[in-house]
Amino acid sequence: MRVLFTAIWPTHLMPMVPLAWALRAAGHEVLVAGDADVALAGTRAGLSAAEIVGVPPGGTAAAPSVADRTRRRVDTYLAGYRETADTWRPDLIVTDPLEWNALILGGLLDIPVVHVRFGPGDLPDTAFRAAAEALRDSCVALGLADGLPEPDLIVDPCPPGLQTPGLRPARQVRYVPYNGPGSFHPELLTSAARRRVLVLFSVDGLEKEPVLALMKNLLRGCDRLPGTETLVAASSWLRESLRESESYGSVRVIDPVPIQSLLYDCDLVVHHGGHGTAGTAAAYGVPQAVVVPPLPEGPRHSLLVDCAERVRAFGAGRWLDDPQTLATPDGIAAALAEALDEPAYRDRANRLRTGIDALPTPADLVGALEQLCTEDAGAHTRRGHLAHSPDADGSADLGAALGRA
Repeated sequence: MRVLFTAIWPTHLMPMVPLAWALRAAGHEVLVAGDADVALAGTRAGLSAAEIVGVPPGGTAAAPSVADRTRRRVDTYLAGYRETADTWRPDLIVTDPLEWNALILGGLLDIPVVHVRFGPGDLPDTAFRAAAEALRDSCVALGLADGLPEPDLIVDPCPPGLQTPGLRPARQVRYVPYNGPGSFHPELLTSAARRRVLVLFSVDGLEKEPVLALMKNLLRGCDRLPGTETLVAASSWLRESLRESESYGSVRVIDPVPIQSLLYDCDLVVHHGGHGTAGTAAAYGVPQAVVVPPLPEGPRHSLLVDCAERVRAFGAGRWLDDPQTLATPDGIAAALAEALDEPAYRDRANRLRTGIDALPTPADLVGALEQLCTEDAGAHTRRGHLAHSPDADGSADLGAALGRA
């Protein structure tokens, strides 16, 4: 069986990597296809990859609407995906739920498509409705009479306690942390401090000055936690800015490492609302404190907020969303101390880990994917899209998802 993996961002590929490894271990072929960043992420994960070079449609002006940007992404990348698929001849497509090209490609080739959710939130569900409406005429013109096909299967590796309620039915699979490649540094595992806090901020593409100001205050607050060492891993620009600005005493700014290597001896993870960090902390039973960076209104902001809300709702940590708390190092220190000292957060974090451990592994899912590919051709029909809902069309969130196209 040949399985084509696609994603619009490297961070959306990462939750799929353990499934790709499981397929390879079962003897199947895997190819990651996407833009240069996605292809590089695939090769870094030890997988074969093909770069899809987009050919933008005529005109250089920014697409004026979400629907136009949706169509522009398909116009830009579909031909490249089709060329790769015609050459490699996949039997199955496994994809990020926001890569509409994968659904169209599956419909054109009449092969099943599997969506793998990338974290908490209803964006994949609501954005599908908006995309189906925007791409209806384009799909019909391509020969897909029922419009944008639906996925044949939805897989959800998001820890159950963190996932947003009320989403479309999905097959749950264990969250296996994968945060990219890196070297192991034994010296980072030794500390004379009684407690350790890990601060993780991967915020490329966001407004730099507000994020830097927030991080400086955050690290000053961490430095005021008694008996506590803080390790900080952040985006390269933020890491260098922090190193150049001032010294933070008990705080060490470190180069990127796979974060799971630091969680065996960690008492609290502080992060920006990233789904990968939240899932990894959950898999290790570590309490979390979420500090969503100050952003303009938009879909990326909503994804981070979704994650923060779910951490707080489950009780596995705190969402520091009070501006007065974030305004001073003392306010931040008090909030983090409460997250460290309150046993209920650790108890709920351990419950998250127990729930994750009880789920089937990615290897257990391979048989279902094999069966999906061997179903009778008459039973396998590309289904039409969901009815468009004006009340939940996902258009605002979809706009940012397509911002790079």
